[in-house]
Amino acid sequence: MKFKYLIPVLGLLFLFSCNKDLDSLSEADLIALEGMQEAYEKALEYNELLVQCEDPSMGCDSLTIAQYDELYHEFDSMFDFHHENYSHENGFDDHRHEGGSMINMNNNCCDHMDEHGYDHNMETNEWMEELRLMHEPVHPE
Repeated sequence: MKFKYLIPVLGLLFLFSCNKDLDSLSEADLIALEGMQEAYEKALEYNELLVQCEDPSMGCDSLTIAQYDELYHEFDSMFDFHHENYSHENGFDDHRHEGGSMINMNNNCCDHMDEHGYDHNMETNEWMEELRLMHEPVHPE
């Protein structure tokens, strides 16, 4: 009689717990995750160079500024490219995208970070959005 209740309880525990399948990424998601990280870091680097070029003592000419801005936008677009290729269907993903908006799934089950400590979550989306806002005042006209 006790076994009659044991199977449903075990089934529920399995559904609501982290397991190995939920805590691993496909090869495509790993590539997308690494691509997003690199794109964010490079976009940040070129935006910081543009900020430095605002100081006249840096001696940046218009060609240098245009090159930094072009590279910023290249990596900004690359972030979006890799983000589009990331499935958002892993057990530890805390958000998904529908109709151009981001939906919080409040899933704190299994954190996943790559070997460099980068995790794709709502916070990393916000980092990119903040970088885009930081870029607006230094974007050359």
